[in-house]
Amino acid sequence: LEDFFDGRAELHHHAIAGYHCDFSPRFCSDDDGLRKALHVDVLFDHGQGQWSGVRRLHDDFGSLANSFSRHFEAHYRHQNVQLLLCGHPLIWCRLYEALGLPFLGIYDQPHTLFLSEEAADTWTLDIKRVFANTASSLLVAWTPFAALQAEWALGLKLPYA
Repeated sequence: LEDFFDGRAELHHHAIAGYHCDFSPRFCSDDDGLRKALHVDVLFDHGQGQWSGVRRLHDDFGSLANSFSRHFEAHYRHQNVQLLLCGHPLIWCRLYEALGLPFLGIYDQPHTLFLSEEAADTWTLDIKRVFANTASSLLVAWTPFAALQAEWALGLKLPYA
C-alpha cells in the first residue's frame, strides 16, 4: 500500500493476529491499549477448541464494539483518519459503524468466519445494511472466487482485486 499512495497518505498498521505478525511484523500493532480493547486474551483463547475464544467474543459483539469505539475516540480520532480497512473476520467491519468514517471491507473469507451459528445468522442479515451506504463504506472481494462466494452466499455482486 505504501507504494500505491506514494507518500500522499500516512498508513497505520494494526494487525493483531499472531499469524499476520509472524508473516510480516511491520503490519503488527504496537498499541497495547488497542490489543486490550479488542480483548486479545479472549480472542486467541483456544481452551475449548480451536477459535472458541473468538466465537465467544463475537457472541457479545456489542461489548467489543463499545470497547473499540472508546479506544478509537481516545487515541485515534485526533489523527485525521480518513479511511479504515477491515477484513477477516468480516464482522469486525461493524466496529467502524459508530465512528462515522468511511471504511473498506475486504471479503477474503466466508462472511461467517469465526461466528457461532446464531451470530452468523444475525450477521448474514446485517452485512447488506452495513455496506448499503456506498458513500461511506464499500465491500470488495479479494479474488474472483471470493466474489462468486459472496454472490452465492449473500446475493451481492462485488468488485474484486
